[in-house]
Amino acid sequence: MRHMLPLFVLVVLVGCKGSREKDVVGTWTAPQISITVTEDKKFTSTMGGQAKLDGTWAIEGNDVTFTPVTMMGQPVAEVKAKLAPLAASMSADQKKGVDSLDKPNVVTLSDDGKTMTTNQEKDKNGGPTMTLTKS
Repeated sequence: MRHMLPLFVLVVLVGCKGSREKDVVGTWTAPQISITVTEDKKFTSTMGGQAKLDGTWAIEGNDVTFTPVTMMGQPVAEVKAKLAPLAASMSADQKKGVDSLDKPNVVTLSDDGKTMTTNQEKDKNGGPTMTLTKS
């Protein structure tokens, strides 16, 4: 029984750690971007005040993954397919943006819950590093 005490203490401490989900919920901003994250695991993002992207989010440890679902009310896959014929007239950055429309973004939530920064090692989107600040 005495040997079980350290295991019991460990289980209690891990259980008390809690989820960081509540830290993620809210509105986050960076230059030209605003993301509203809701408790029901959904998000809405606006870029440049024009393009609207909706999707789902998940958290594992401090890493938050934003997975796009719709853009301007249309499935992301359809938007990507509609833009594909225009690729010849796009700049390299524009092509990269279109290619990454359906790829998740992974950001790391700071310990104090005030910022989220692109996790370059885990991010699948390939965009620039960005830091979002909670409003």
